Amino acid sequence: AGAAAVSARLQSEYGWPKSLTDVYEGTLNATFFDLCKEFTPQPRPGFHDPVTAPIPTLVLQGAFDTQTAPSWGALMVSSLPKGQLVFLPESGHGTLAFSQCAKDIGSAFLENPEAPFDASCAEALTPAFLLPDGTWSR
Repeated sequence: AGAAAVSARLQSEYGWPKSLTDVYEGTLNATFFDLCKEFTPQPRPGFHDPVTAPIPTLVLQGAFDTQTAPSWGALMVSSLPKGQLVFLPESGHGTLAFSQCAKDIGSAFLENPEAPFDASCAEALTPAFLLPDGTWSR
């Protein structure tokens, strides 16, 4: 049902031809959803409930993450009483692997999870773009 809804939206809002959304939907069903039919469902009450824990938790969220929506970091931290979110505007998925700022923040957090840490390096990472008039955005 979800794939069909996305197909309908692609057709109505973006003008995708039905022949293309049929391929999208068929591929998604064949390579993902149809495989689930091979397994016996194992319902787990509360599986989709937000995780909560009273321990210090660091969430690093990259603006260019193509696997985890940038809005999900704040959503995750909202149910963690000692959760801290650091948003990295120049990073994608796996911020620790690609951002020295994220590595420094992660190290400081691991050294002392209860202590405040300096995340100001993240604010300085906003990417600049060359604008049509020849100036740089900030």
